[in-house]
Amino acid sequence: GDGAAPAQTAAAGGAGAGGAGPSAAPSGQAVAKDGSAGAAKECVRVVARVRAGKEISECIHWQSGQVQIAIPRGSDAISNQLEEYKFKFSHVFGPETTQAQMFQGAARDLVTGALEGYNCTIFAYGQTGSGKTYSICGKHGDPGFIQRALACLFDAIDRREDGSKVTLSMSFIEVYKEVGYDLLTKQGGKSMDTWPIVSVSVVGGEPVLSGAKRVTISNEEEALHQYFLGDNNRTVAETPHNLNSSRSHCIFTVYVDVSDPINQTVRTSKVQIVDLAGSERLKPYEQGSQ
Repeated sequence: GDGAAPAQTAAAGGAGAGGAGPSAAPSGQAVAKDGSAGAAKECVRVVARVRAGKEISECIHWQSGQVQIAIPRGSDAISNQLEEYKFKFSHVFGPETTQAQMFQGAARDLVTGALEGYNCTIFAYGQTGSGKTYSICGKHGDPGFIQRALACLFDAIDRREDGSKVTLSMSFIEVYKEVGYDLLTKQGGKSMDTWPIVSVSVVGGEPVLSGAKRVTISNEEEALHQYFLGDNNRTVAETPHNLNSSRSHCIFTVYVDVSDPINQTVRTSKVQIVDLAGSERLKPYEQGSQ
């Protein structure tokens, strides 16, 4: 942000369990790094989303802030009691939760906070097939966090009446097999050797992306056009868990510049939305593991 505003990190977590898999996204309570006035702050909130399905495992139970998994012991166990595991979250969204409700409850405040100078990161973590990409990227007719974040930002900009000028730009990269690629310039079908590589360096204690195309976006339609171009370039592959699995991490970033003509200041911030690849380890003997 502008130094006075806190950076917010939203972590979304999940792990598959039977027919249900918590996966998803983020926001939370601010905690000062030190006691000084105007100190940078960070907040981390972890929420879970239980994946909808025709048959949700009887082993999994959830309430507003906890997921409980009860696993029956084998017949050779000394006791036939269940092994119970309890995982606490800031909030648990059930399988009936819609995309709109998920964004509203987990991400909207973080995204709009960028217009006030707050940085935020929202990411989805979980096993392949648990619903990470669905939550973050959505599907046709049912948009995910990225599309809703863009719509939310442009709507908030249109309603501003403080006389400030807001400029948005975006970048979209993927990290595949430990190498970063620019999805906005990558041309599908060509050899990976020809794809533009994005490198990360640390300058003044801050990570800097080199080689990532940054595109200015003036409206929602233009932003979605750029997003879909990049999304079509993502690396996918079949796995035993998912026939069309995202095998790369993708990082979608919206840069926000707010110019105040009265005070002659420019405040910058960014929203980063991350779709992580599946968290499970593919067995080394699986042919074509990625």
